[in-house]
Amino acid sequence: MAFVLTSQTEGEITQASSSAIKNEFSKLTSNFSVNKWVKNTNALRSDTIEVIKNNNFTNDDMADYIAASTITHLHDAWVFFGRAINALLNGDTVSARHMAYYSELRSAMSILATEGIAIFNTKHYYIDSSAQCHPLSQQKGTHEMLWAVIEYWSTLDKARTVLLNSIKPLGITLNSWLLSGGINALIHLSSDIYKCIGIDLKNLANDHNIRNRLSYRPSSIHVNTPLGTVENYNFVNEVWKKLEPGYKELDLAVLKQTIDVLTSSGNIEDKSLFVNQILQNTSFAEGRKSELLNYLLAPDMDTIISRAMNTNTSVDSAIADANNHFDVFSRTLLLLRIATGANHELMRSASIDLDNLNFWWHDIFEKKSFIAEVDQELEQCSMQDLWNDINDVAIENVSKTMSDSQINLYRAKEDLSYSSLLFGETERAMLWGLSS
Repeated sequence: MAFVLTSQTEGEITQASSSAIKNEFSKLTSNFSVNKWVKNTNALRSDTIEVIKNNNFTNDDMADYIAASTITHLHDAWVFFGRAINALLNGDTVSARHMAYYSELRSAMSILATEGIAIFNTKHYYIDSSAQCHPLSQQKGTHEMLWAVIEYWSTLDKARTVLLNSIKPLGITLNSWLLSGGINALIHLSSDIYKCIGIDLKNLANDHNIRNRLSYRPSSIHVNTPLGTVENYNFVNEVWKKLEPGYKELDLAVLKQTIDVLTSSGNIEDKSLFVNQILQNTSFAEGRKSELLNYLLAPDMDTIISRAMNTNTSVDSAIADANNHFDVFSRTLLLLRIATGANHELMRSASIDLDNLNFWWHDIFEKKSFIAEVDQELEQCSMQDLWNDINDVAIENVSKTMSDSQINLYRAKEDLSYSSLLFGETERAMLWGLSS
């Protein structure tokens, strides 16, 4: 029987305060100055689950921990996505789906943390507008609780606000795009807007069931026909093009889908007139406006969004589906985008930028060797440099190599080993997403 939230738990989720988390996040600057997310004295810093089980922490400990978990959950989510890409390019779709699911999980945890909700093991907490932390009244395991909580949260006005402020096509929030055409999104967008743009929380919960089957049962018993090397590399190439700094292609795809949803629901009566109006309200050059007009009025749905919306009637059919890992990856990508946008907004509201977090992202540079000499080159390295490695090396090399229809995994490993490693360095996309 499916786990269902009580009305009491739903009320607690509604009471969770993103404003309180912003205040708590701004207080973390004293920790940042000594190169830490939380103080050594925070009881939750280590052996967290056991400390919670025994209730051996203070309110300040929990508030600090939830605030610090926002970006740290996000970081782990991007890392898991990179490992999923590595597995996929190595022909291991089972491990790829396993890692992609955990990226979804941690993305969702990060989003909820920015909203003042912390999912742990069986005891879970929220922070109210007075910065007081309370346990959620229901106790359930991590996975079931997480998907139930975020599914309910996604129906609230504040969830739509997160989406509207996180997605920024061409640097303009989704909310501003719609308002310029006379659409009040909180009124006209239905409560299932996340589902309409490809983030159906029921699909994400089903990804958990697929993960369970693939992770705990012998994978070789499942018989399917996996797609070839060309399809996998081309898909990852497409994913990275969507992640160009500013997430230009991905955010435009969400804008296009949102306009299509509003048109289908009758809230936009004349799609062509609406698109022309919102473009005329921008300062883009006429040639650029014409390109955007053609894109936004095109009948085709973006491939990432269409794949994210795919669902299977059963776990067995999903496992047997040779395209299923693309569907899971697409949902993961969209959830990562929302989580990154929510954290960027958190940082902006708390007047914190990446300069305040040097201790954290400098460590990422060093551990991942994004540049040859961290001490000497770091100050000269820009987020554009991080993208240039992907675009000028990985995307270009993969595009050329995959034009050969006879390519196989052996040759891809031989010719594209460095490009494959770069494609797995998804922390790059996180960093420029938080800095933009």
